[in-house]
Parts: sequence; C-alpha cells; structure tokens
Amino acid sequence: MKTNFTIIAKISLNFRHHLLGCLVLIFYFATTNGFSQTKSFTPNLVINEEKRLALVIGNKEYIAAHASLKNSANDAEDMTKELTRLGFKVMTYYNLSKKDFLIAIDEFGIQLKNYNVGLFYYSGHGGQSRGESYLIPSDITLNSSLEYDCVSLGRVLEKMEEAQVKVNLAFIDACRTNPLERKKAMIGQGLAIPNNPSGSMVVYATEAGTPARDDHENGRNGLFTGELLSQLRENPTLGLRSMLDNTSEGVEKLSNKTQEPGRYDKLKGDFFFLKGNKVLPVSTESYDDISYNIQQGEMAFDKKIYDDAYRFLNTYREHALFKPTNLNQLAYMYDMGYGAKQNYAEAFKLYQKAASLDNALAAYNLGIMYERGLGTVADYKSAAEWYKKAANQNLALAQFNLGFLYEKGLGVNQSYTEAFNWYLKAAENGDSDGQVNVGYLYENGLGTTKDIREASKWYRKAAEQADADGQYNLARLNVSLSDGQEEFTLYANAAEQGHIGAQINLGYLYEVGRNVAKNQDLATTWYQKAANQGNAIAQFNLGVQYESKKFPLSPNYREAINWYEKAAKQDFGLALYNLAILHENGKGTVRDMKIANEYYKKAAKQDILGAQRALARFGLKW
Repeated sequence: MKTNFTIIAKISLNFRHHLLGCLVLIFYFATTNGFSQTKSFTPNLVINEEKRLALVIGNKEYIAAHASLKNSANDAEDMTKELTRLGFKVMTYYNLSKKDFLIAIDEFGIQLKNYNVGLFYYSGHGGQSRGESYLIPSDITLNSSLEYDCVSLGRVLEKMEEAQVKVNLAFIDACRTNPLERKKAMIGQGLAIPNNPSGSMVVYATEAGTPARDDHENGRNGLFTGELLSQLRENPTLGLRSMLDNTSEGVEKLSNKTQEPGRYDKLKGDFFFLKGNKVLPVSTESYDDISYNIQQGEMAFDKKIYDDAYRFLNTYREHALFKPTNLNQLAYMYDMGYGAKQNYAEAFKLYQKAASLDNALAAYNLGIMYERGLGTVADYKSAAEWYKKAANQNLALAQFNLGFLYEKGLGVNQSYTEAFNWYLKAAENGDSDGQVNVGYLYENGLGTTKDIREASKWYRKAAEQADADGQYNLARLNVSLSDGQEEFTLYANAAEQGHIGAQINLGYLYEVGRNVAKNQDLATTWYQKAANQGNAIAQFNLGVQYESKKFPLSPNYREAINWYEKAAKQDFGLALYNLAILHENGKGTVRDMKIANEYYKKAAKQDILGAQRALARFGLKW
C-alpha cells in the first residue's frame, strides 16, 4: 500500500557566515536533513576611523566700550573650516553671551561622550582672577566681575574630562586687550596656568603675564591663530607637539619675541590631525580645491556613483588630505570592479595601507581578502588577525566573522566558547546575524549553557530587525510567541524574503490549516517557491501536493514524479520511497518493478521503514 508523507521543516538550523570577496554569505546547515540557503550583502560601509568633535567660539563684538576685537570672528570661521577638513564635526558660535556660552559648553559635553577626540577653540577676550582663567562673554560691561559674570575655562575642561574621551585639546587665543580696564586690580595679565586633566593639552596664544596680538601678517587672523592655521594647512601629518613648536617659532618671530605661546601638556602619546608619512605634493590646485574634490569623491561613493567617486578619489590618493577612509573606498572600487577595472592586487594593497592606519573597515576587508585568497595567498591565520584588529575597534561585521573562524577552527583553535563571545559582541552591537547565531548557540548549549528562553530572546531581537533568519527561528522555536497568529506572521514575513525554511513551513500551515484557513493552492505556491531554490524537502512536499493533496479526485502523477525525482537526485529518502511506489503501481509512468526495486533499495539504505518492508515482501536485500 502506498503511503505519502508531508514533512514540516521543524529542523534546528546552524547559521554560518562564509565570505566570498567582499560579499558576506550566510549558510544555513540543517542538523538532520541538510538543506541550505544563502543570503548576501555588501559590507563595505564607510565608517570614521576616529570620531572627532570640536567646539569653536569666536567673540568679536562686545557691549563694553572699546572692547570689540578685529579678527576673532575670522579666527573662528577659519578654524571651523580647517577642522572640518581634518575630520571634525564642528559646533561653531559667535559673540556669545554668558548664558549662551554656558549652554554651548554643556551641549558640547553631552555630545562629546560619543566621540574619541574633543577639541575646544576660543578666540576673544580672556582674563585671570585668583588663579582661574576666564573666557569673557560678549555681554560683559565695565562694571562686571570675572568670577561671577564670565565663563571659567575650568568648566570647559571639566566637561571634556567627564566625557572620558581619549584625547582632549584646548586652544585659547585670548587676552589681546582687556575690556575691564577700570578693574585691572581684579584681573591678572594673561590667563592662569590650567589644571588640565590627564590625556589633554591646553595651549594659550601667549604666556601668562603677556598680551596676545590680533594682527597676523595675513591681515585676517590673530597672530597665534594665523600661525596655527598655517601649520594645519601645510603640515597636517606632523605630530601635535612638533606642529606647536613650529607655531610658537612663527609667533615669536613675527612678534619679535614679545609673544610666546604657552603649552600645558598632559597628552598621552602624540596626536596627529592627519595620520601617515605623506608629503604635500607641489600642485597648482589650492588646498581648498583639493579638499573639496576629495569630499566630492566621498559623496559620490556614498551615492554609489562609482565612476565619479573613482575619478575624484584616485586623483588624490597620495595627497596628505587623503584619509584612511578614502583608501578603503578606493580599495573597495578596485575590489568590486566599480568605477575601476577589477584588480584584487591593487585592492589588497590599498586595504593594507588603510588598515595599517587603524581603519577598522579596511582591516575587516583585508581579513576577507586573506580568507578568500584575493590579491594574496589564502591564509586563515592572517584573516583572523585582521578580523581581530577590526573587532577590537568594535566593528560588528568583524566580530561576527571572527566568531565564525573560532566556530570552525579556521586559522585559530576551534572554540565554541570564543565563537560565542565574539558572536555576542556582534549581537550586542545590533548585528542581526550575530543575534541569530547567539540564539543558535544558546539553543544547542554550544560555548554556553543551554537556555531555550535566551535563544528565543536573541532570535526575537533579530526578528525585530526584520531579519528573516530571526523571524524563522523565533517561529520555529515557538517559546515566547504571543499566539498562533504571531507564528504565522513570522513565517510569512521570512518567506516573503525568500527564506526556504519559512516558505516550507508557511506552506505546511496552509496545507493543514494551522492558524490560518486551509488553502491547498497557497500551500502549493509556497512549496513551489522553496522547491525552485533546489530544496529537497520542498520538492518532496510539492510532489505530495500533486499526488494527493491538491488534486484529491484526479492526481497529477506525472508532475508528482517530476518533483520526487528532483528530490531523489539529492538522495532524499522519502522521495526515493514514493518513486518506488509509483513505479511499482504504474502511476504516472509504465509499471517497472526493476526500477521500483532500485528506488526501494536506495530508500531502505536511508532507513525508510516502508522501503525495507517492501523489499522484505519481495525477498530482496539492500
């Protein structure tokens, strides 16, 4: 007697990342029946290698008589322009009252917590009282008090320290003239020596007790700011201390040694506005033009207009203004053949250069090149090393791929514990693939304690990001679902995204009428979608539909055989068994016991009990 089996794919799936070039493919390995699906995306998103925030204030106009300055607004405007080119997000304000001054400082302190480098620049009047430096707001009067009506520099430094960024810089171009001339007894000449926090540097335009001049030879800036701007433009790759040595030398020379900048240095290591040992080439293009063109290349890259991006970026690849992020962008275009002829060797070289300058995404892409042997010899150990460099910079993509290498023991000692730890870091950084794999490891107790509810929690986090794998597994696990409708919705959403397991299970729900009205047409439709992707379970279920479920009065045996044969080519035991029955009974084909027995034998070897009994009935062995 012929028996048909329809299987719902309640199979634990093991999720894996594998890498092809710069495309990340996720493979799903069924623990029992071996069906798989691939999902791909392009990981080469542009990220800043170092997040920088600056607060720039220029106070030129003062209420107090004869207190207005000549160039403070120009100083702030020009400093904003230079810092923006050098990778800073800049908050710029002019002519601030005390109230607005304090608001700007507080907002700066709040935002700074999300950055790696903080910089404060002030151009305007300053003064000192009882060992404290004060920045003088625009609404000061001759009857005002420094201590009560001005802004303490210490407040700025405290906000920078509270943000706990790695590098804090303060440049104060102040004390040019004294707006409180009638109160000189209260005010010391110059600004006080600051108690700046560890990891910071405070630089004054002048030493304590001396004025700062407002008349650089360029006619636009104060003396100190003019020289500092020249260094930022001409020598941006110098270490900060060397840059300030040059600045001081210029100020002393132009002032005939009447003005000497003061520096209070608690910086750990050195700071570079631009990293690398690049030399500015001789060019007829202005600094402004080059910076503008590089920015045009960046914008074109973001918009995926790769021909324009390549034209702009490749032109300036050796220029000092060319950042590690630009190197990664150019490498990606060579890697993928976008805007440039595909050249893995050139891509590898550029990724390597950017990665050596601590660009996390370039380090990640270099790991992919090593893993796949693109532009270099395949080397899992080197891949793991570069993934780790990027992972330690908190790049979720690298954390995930490093977890994969630990899971598979590729280039590192196999360790589910390490795999779990890295997957968890990626998951906590919002990576939906990491969340799915953490769920899987919790579900199966690999590298961590088995915990079905934790598995369900992480699957849900991925599902909430519309991740098909998360949706499928949350529905499959069915631990924390609110009701049957949620199960149906999760499978339906994942199925619409092409997830094979979800398409099979959605077909089954329609076939048996679970949490939805029975609908054999829709069951067939979803089995068909999964079967067209080469899945043996779906092909078998589709054969069952044609044989009995969709056409109960007049089965389409020929179409059933067609789909059983596709599944049988993948050695799917139940398909082999059903083919044997159809050939034995001559349904949809000529009756042929020889062919039937061959199918029975193949199915019997896969422990299909019905096939084994059929062979026993004929006195045959397998």
